[in-house]
Amino acid sequence: MAAPERAPHFAALQSVGAFVPDGPELWDFAGLIIDYDPASALSALRVPLLAVLGAADNVVPVEASAEGFRRAVRPELLTLRVLDGGDHRLQDPETEVLVPDYLPTLVGFVGTIPRR
Repeated sequence: MAAPERAPHFAALQSVGAFVPDGPELWDFAGLIIDYDPASALSALRVPLLAVLGAADNVVPVEASAEGFRRAVRPELLTLRVLDGGDHRLQDPETEVLVPDYLPTLVGFVGTIPRR
């Protein structure tokens, strides 16, 4: 973490918007999640799932993410949306503002869930 020879690599990652932990607590958290595979949890779902991906995600390839959801989640439970212009955080990379379709997508999905 603090090794000086790693500084240029961390700087390069940060320059393209990658998350680089900046303290011991965040490094511990990153260590816990870095190789987590959600497939088993996703395949166990019995409720509708909205998966929202950003078309401009430069962290995780969009088609690989979409395919992972399609493989793991029962088709009748999965609603998959790819939002134009959205990065990994579903923000416009230039302005860091949520893409315009984000909230309407959430609201529209929630509106499809039957009330009990």
